[in-house]
Amino acid sequence: MEVIAKCGQRPPRVKNPNQGKKRKYNRYPSVSKGDEPTCPWRVFGDKIRANPNIRLVDIADLVMKKYKATVTPNQCRYAKNWALTEYEKSIEEHYGMLRSYGDELVNSNPGSTVKLGVTNNPDGKVYFDRFYVCLNALKEGWKNGCRRVLALDGCFLKKPNQADLDVEGGVNLTLMSDQHKGLIEAVKDIMPYVEHRKCARHIYENFRKKYSGVDFRNMFWAASKSSYPVLFDTIMEQVKSANPNAFKYLNERNPKSWSRAFFTVDRGCEAVENGFSECFNSVIVLCRHNPIITMLEAIRVIIMERMNVMRMLAEHWVDDIAPNIVKKT
Repeated sequence: MEVIAKCGQRPPRVKNPNQGKKRKYNRYPSVSKGDEPTCPWRVFGDKIRANPNIRLVDIADLVMKKYKATVTPNQCRYAKNWALTEYEKSIEEHYGMLRSYGDELVNSNPGSTVKLGVTNNPDGKVYFDRFYVCLNALKEGWKNGCRRVLALDGCFLKKPNQADLDVEGGVNLTLMSDQHKGLIEAVKDIMPYVEHRKCARHIYENFRKKYSGVDFRNMFWAASKSSYPVLFDTIMEQVKSANPNAFKYLNERNPKSWSRAFFTVDRGCEAVENGFSECFNSVIVLCRHNPIITMLEAIRVIIMERMNVMRMLAEHWVDDIAPNIVKKT
């Protein structure tokens, strides 16, 4: 992508001090108007796209180093905005393309499901308020046994969408939320057979506001990652000895939802915190404010790059089992 900024047209700066107070001689003077063709230098937007938080002064420095030209802060601001938004259409245009975007996903990934939720406003206009995608590759991997704990998602919970992953009623499924009581009740109604876990990280963040210190931190995580109930009870007795109120606080948070000691043994996942969703949110933080098509394309590229990195790492495996799992065994 090319960003073109126009050079300021000034006469050459003189270097004869006898002519009065003049500007200092510039080693790289611009050409006077009409004398020569317009200066041909160009500023490319690659660095701006790669670093959207780049400062205006840094852009000016890059132009000076590469093209030996001086640009004003306003020129840098215009170039930066152009580089970041030139190909991003208005929000209305993006939502207007959303249906065709979903159709293209289905055409390029046969067997996938794309659903658009709409809302009819009193003004007569129709708005998209949900965009649900389940690619066929995800369906096949899920049905072949590659099931994992999922972050709780209101759209995913809808009954028509449960059929895509063969999880009607939540049988053999585990969902993890961030202690949202309303969602917990919704899960009971829509997926009565699901195992519902709470993110231990969120419980600890609230716990340490009242009971801080290294000892409480170590005891909490030891209890959370306990592998059997007797070990959990032993650690909780230590918490009780240190502070009965801390013991009561943790028991009121339903340990069966955040301690590994009480997880169903056939789930195939020992996660006690919702770290994978938090990691995903941190990765997309720079693109989530973009118009929806631009955001979806950015997420697609991020996922493709991640898959490629993992594929290259897997080429160096000496076994079919991931190295980290081998270390645990």
